[in-house]
Amino acid sequence: YPGEMAAAGAPLLTVMDMSKVVARVNMAQDQVNNVKAGNEATITPADGGELVTGRVTIVSPASDPNSTTVQVWVLADNPGERMHAGQAVHVSIVAATLEGATLIPAAAVLPNPEGETIVLIVDDKNIAHEKVIQIGLREPEMVQIVAGVELGQRVVTKGGLGLEDKAKVRVMKPGEKAAGEKDEVDEGKN
Repeated sequence: YPGEMAAAGAPLLTVMDMSKVVARVNMAQDQVNNVKAGNEATITPADGGELVTGRVTIVSPASDPNSTTVQVWVLADNPGERMHAGQAVHVSIVAATLEGATLIPAAAVLPNPEGETIVLIVDDKNIAHEKVIQIGLREPEMVQIVAGVELGQRVVTKGGLGLEDKAKVRVMKPGEKAAGEKDEVDEGKN
């Protein structure tokens, strides 16, 4: 600034190359087990900007003693320099890919009184049967089934809670309305 004196050893200005950005993410120790340098990742600005793809470049070998998290760095191109230094972002990292996994909607997974995890399988006569399952990986929308459900079997995804074993069910197509179910109408105000 005009009239300001430069102090010895203090930088006058900082030059940054913003053609690439590094997102530093602190991850829980149990989440970082499968994360390795080279894994694919996406960075999305917290303000809802456009996502960019990148790769994990560093997985810290040590945990932070205060937060017990591990720092992971993701490097990505920054076309048009849309992201800025210090900006908050969301990072998604592909840690592993499971080939041939059996996935079902998380809503299909139910507890039973014996403390087991079950799903209701629907046979060709539209009868629901309780089936004890073993779960592998979980995501918010989908669950991996390790044992108990075979590929191609139909599972109850809606209305399963409280449904008895060997109950007759009605199989509905996606978007089909149940008897007596009304469309939700948003009535606007003038």
